[in-house]
Amino acid sequence: MNNRNFSFDLLRALATVSVVALHVAGPVLYEYGSLPAGEWWTANAIDSAVRFSVPIFLMLTGALLLPRMEPAGQFLKRRFARLLWPFIFWSVVYLGVAMYFSTADTDIVSFLVRRFKTGASFHLWYVYMLIGIYLLMPVLQRWVAMASRRDVEYFLILWLVALFAAQPYVAAYLPDFNLMYFSGYVGYPVLGYYLNRYFLEKMEPHDTSTHRKTAAAETTSELSESPAINPRITTGIGLTLLISGFLVTFVGTGWISSLRNHFDQTFYEYLSFNVIAMAAGVFLLVGRKQAGRQRMETMKGGVDGFTERQPKWSVGIRRLVETLSRYSYGIYLSHLFVLKLATFLQWDLLLKKLSGNQTGGLVDTAMALHPAIGIPLLTVVTTLVALGITVALRKLPGGKYISG
Repeated sequence: MNNRNFSFDLLRALATVSVVALHVAGPVLYEYGSLPAGEWWTANAIDSAVRFSVPIFLMLTGALLLPRMEPAGQFLKRRFARLLWPFIFWSVVYLGVAMYFSTADTDIVSFLVRRFKTGASFHLWYVYMLIGIYLLMPVLQRWVAMASRRDVEYFLILWLVALFAAQPYVAAYLPDFNLMYFSGYVGYPVLGYYLNRYFLEKMEPHDTSTHRKTAAAETTSELSESPAINPRITTGIGLTLLISGFLVTFVGTGWISSLRNHFDQTFYEYLSFNVIAMAAGVFLLVGRKQAGRQRMETMKGGVDGFTERQPKWSVGIRRLVETLSRYSYGIYLSHLFVLKLATFLQWDLLLKKLSGNQTGGLVDTAMALHPAIGIPLLTVVTTLVALGITVALRKLPGGKYISG
């Protein structure tokens, strides 16, 4: 039996495409004031809708890795082997691209040191952050093994309080309680573990009363720690968090950009409450069905009478989702290279000819057509090209170590 959690594959694939989309929409947003308002607001809507991307990656990390108990050395060796080699390879690639396009006459050593310190490309900040998360993960695994639900909730509350207290307009009026140990991105893996453990795995399956009776009779002590949750409640919570988080992000970004007369991404920050709400909502909505299926398999010893109630994904779509999930790290690392290459090769010339646009650059690639069409189109093309690069690298001798 295939033990892959398809809902987690779907979450990872969705986050991967969303990262590409927000980097495609970004240059358009920086054209605030020089674009028609409708086009800028369209780009804002798209970017606001996909801000959950990076948080979802971290929440999946927590949901999958925190329940395990691994020796620190074994954990770090396994994770860093997969993380670092592709990162080093693509760092070298981005350094080469940066040096090729650099017009400043600078010392190459200082150039390399400066670039490696902050990332050879701006999106590689994520890898630096993930290294810190991985270093802490063996400690968190042991804490989670002993922690009760209330302990985890206590941590998450302190995380939210620490994020709130770190805001400049709040910190100026508070004593220095030094909550830095609970701040930052470490809260996302714990949040992912919490939502999966105490919501998704506790959901009642969509079954008949007979199935419910059978399930109740065979409930294990692990599942009986807290009552089962009606999927409608989880759906309601997920939709509320997603919609409210999106509206605050979308409206807030437009409002503060208008107030300051330039694009301001305060509401886009991954550690803002509105983005946290969006990420939690997406996690609950997309992850819920597979969790119900896993619960039925555990209690019934199979999926008889339940499989037909799952979404009937076509074989092609399922394979695409699983492929995007499997190569998500490689796509993340390489997609900015694809976008840079697109600009260098001016692949927007065809769109410019079709639209009559006479200017050039990445913005025009997305804007030659209306952003509602251009941004999704460029996102899909970039994702597929990045996937192709990742798969091609993997087929090279030793390519599995650098492909991601």
